[in-house]
Amino acid sequence: MFKCDLSQLSHVLRSDLSQLYYSHGEAFDVLFRKGGSLSYSHNLMKNLSYVGIIDLTDSEAVRSKFRIFHYSDHFFLTDFPTSDDLQVFTPYDEEVELCAPFYTSGIHGKADVLEIGTGCGLYSILAGKRGASVLAIDINRRAIEMARINKAINARKEKVIFKCEDFRNYHENSRFDFVIASLPYMPSLPDMPGEKRYSYGGILGNDLSQRALDWAIPYLKPWGKLRMYTMSLGSQDTSIIEKQAQDLFGHSTISIRIRKLYHTPTNFTKWYNAKFEGPSSQNQRVSYWLDDLERRKLNFMHYLTLEIERTHSPSLEIVVEGFDKSIPYPKSRYWQSLSKQNAAIEQES
Repeated sequence: MFKCDLSQLSHVLRSDLSQLYYSHGEAFDVLFRKGGSLSYSHNLMKNLSYVGIIDLTDSEAVRSKFRIFHYSDHFFLTDFPTSDDLQVFTPYDEEVELCAPFYTSGIHGKADVLEIGTGCGLYSILAGKRGASVLAIDINRRAIEMARINKAINARKEKVIFKCEDFRNYHENSRFDFVIASLPYMPSLPDMPGEKRYSYGGILGNDLSQRALDWAIPYLKPWGKLRMYTMSLGSQDTSIIEKQAQDLFGHSTISIRIRKLYHTPTNFTKWYNAKFEGPSSQNQRVSYWLDDLERRKLNFMHYLTLEIERTHSPSLEIVVEGFDKSIPYPKSRYWQSLSKQNAAIEQES
């Protein structure tokens, strides 16, 4: 994948990318966020070209082969959007701003951590930086390759192991203090054009999250915690996962805390039409599916964090908080229209 070994690569990225990011932020954004090209004459381009991060497009310009996500003085390689089903997804800034502190809170040097659906490895690496022993798995082999590279860049000495594996086939005797579940949650019909494995969560969006809850709880140590960020369809007032929460008590004695991120959930039909650039009526299958969700009162999107702890005192707590960011796809036309509506309402008031 690169022209040098990981030790050279990590040194170049920690030094040259840091300088480019902090001293030439606009150039960093053009190359590694927008996928544009820059003049090769920039001194910082020489090492990046040497190790294979960027390619020479002609005698005077370079273009990056990777998107690079920056968070808290760390750099993570991911893929630019392609038609490849196995591309490594770049997390959204707003999502990481929320999930990084949620996933890593309380993790310490003696903790054993498991992450399922690690992607580029961001959260596992952050947990490893706190001193924890981390096992991270993902079904996507390219994601595991990219996560190992990101570990070499950001956490060479930390105890973080990446394995290409489907969590549904993982059967070990290990128990963990923390299980992090970063799984696809977007509802979609199967075999829809443009659907990616990293986002497909089944017809209701909860296929993998529900399986993960059933599967992961027995792997928790006493007082161990399972943490998940997800989206759950439901009515305007109540999500599917809230209705199913009581069923989880059948596993063991656990406490459940659900934190809903928005006071008002998003209408799924409007979001879906905006994302896919057209009315669902153009596709009969999609139109029937969306109508069925509405009939079943499952046409609203509830973004939430879920924490389950193995304890001696079962409890269920649901908290509604007003998160001030739009997740996901903050630049979609639907989110832009909502922002304009909110601004108009504020001016009228």
